[in-house]
Amino acid sequence: MRIRRLIGGILLCYGLVGGMNASAYAAAPSSPRVTLTYCLRPILDNNPYLEVTLRVPKAQNPCLQMPVWCPGDYHVQNFAQYVSHLQAEDEHGNALTVRRSDENTWQVQTNGVEDTVISYRVSQEPPGIFCENVQIKPDQVFVSGTAAFLYVVGEKEYPTRLEVEAPKGWQVIVPLVSDETAEGIVYCAEDYDALADSPILLATPADLLVQQFVVDGIVHRVVFFDHPQEVSEPQTLTRILQRIVQAEGEIMGGLPYAQYIFYFDVDGRGGGLEHRNSARLVYYPEETLTDFAAFAAHEFFHLWNVKRIRPRVLGPFDYIHPPHTRSLWFVEGVTDYFAWLSILRAGLITPQQFLAHWRRAIQSYLANPAHLQVSAEQASWHVWDAGNSEGYEGLSYYDKGALIGLCLDLELRYVTHNDRSLADVMRLLLCRYAPPHAGYTADELRDAVNEVARTDLSNFYNKLTQTTEEMPFGTCLAYAGLDTDCEPILGATEAAVQLRDDWLKGR
Repeated sequence: MRIRRLIGGILLCYGLVGGMNASAYAAAPSSPRVTLTYCLRPILDNNPYLEVTLRVPKAQNPCLQMPVWCPGDYHVQNFAQYVSHLQAEDEHGNALTVRRSDENTWQVQTNGVEDTVISYRVSQEPPGIFCENVQIKPDQVFVSGTAAFLYVVGEKEYPTRLEVEAPKGWQVIVPLVSDETAEGIVYCAEDYDALADSPILLATPADLLVQQFVVDGIVHRVVFFDHPQEVSEPQTLTRILQRIVQAEGEIMGGLPYAQYIFYFDVDGRGGGLEHRNSARLVYYPEETLTDFAAFAAHEFFHLWNVKRIRPRVLGPFDYIHPPHTRSLWFVEGVTDYFAWLSILRAGLITPQQFLAHWRRAIQSYLANPAHLQVSAEQASWHVWDAGNSEGYEGLSYYDKGALIGLCLDLELRYVTHNDRSLADVMRLLLCRYAPPHAGYTADELRDAVNEVARTDLSNFYNKLTQTTEEMPFGTCLAYAGLDTDCEPILGATEAAVQLRDDWLKGR
């Protein structure tokens, strides 16, 4: 995720409930596995809200919880505060007793019935730092899954179905596989995490501007909403996105999805939030094409880095207890590094612009006194204390993480005689830690770098990530025949010049 910033013209489980394990409230998962069905209906009156129903088959005394946080937006939001009118019935419409165990948890007493139907309301919600949560307008509704959907404790891994009852004539856009049924279109997700990670947009046709392109036989939709009439060059923006998708797919060895949606909230609130098969981004019509490209490239690269290559605690998710990891500098900062590398590879900026970006980034980092006080891992671990979803005590893990990515990439090229790079680390991590495999630990992340390097870079790596020592910009840039201002060094060796050329040209 990313907050929009203009700098120098460039935009940059089971939970514990009331002191006891929530599994104590819920029945053991049924066998064979059942499918949970959600239905979402917006109510557009003077006090608009979402009406949500959840059908839970074959569960005795299910325990329901509402997420405390949204993956990718690392601060506490407590979505249960926006839930009201929660009630439960059996399959015949008879009321069942519901007890609220704590602020995030409800317990249903089923009395041996076969199926349970839970219904509740979700009011409009303020946005998070990076995303819209629930926004209901007369001609448009946007829903982030964690802000709207309860889950059944102990059954988050079960398949889910989603039915959306939109006002007549409205369009529904969801990045999930859909099925035509006698009752209408049903969207299918493999589990709750997948459902919660799929933004839902409902809008009148006049409130949408939809483009599309195809890369590697896969359809990518580009959806401008809310104020689409303000988008003057949708075809140009779509071509930029196509080139980004092509460049990042080449870096990562292919595209790992069947469909992808770019949601652009025109003049919207917040910044951008990544999802596994989509991203929701704010678009400002006045921004430059470079601004647009860098932001989109960052969110798109997240479909690999964090959605598939992720720290172990970031999936499957504990939505009640905010997860701590030392690796957000990699999740966010290295994503930013590859965003700039990909728009260079896509031909959207020149090598000179690329190097100028890193010159400014280094200067900004060195001018921040926090770089001598907080390490990248500390900024990652303590982000929940800061509540800013960006860092800790003045150090941004975006900024330092991107520069760690720069140094690691050049170091890897140097020690392997320009044979391997940080992209090789990403592809190794994808192979080894993407679902269904468990995510990586901080030590395993370092080990992957060493494996690609074919030598032990632990001291170098630890200095970058665990200490507040000055980063070795001069040494690493010199490998590419560059000085600390990212300008070519006169008399640089042939090997350094070749390394620079290969780095900038994608070899």
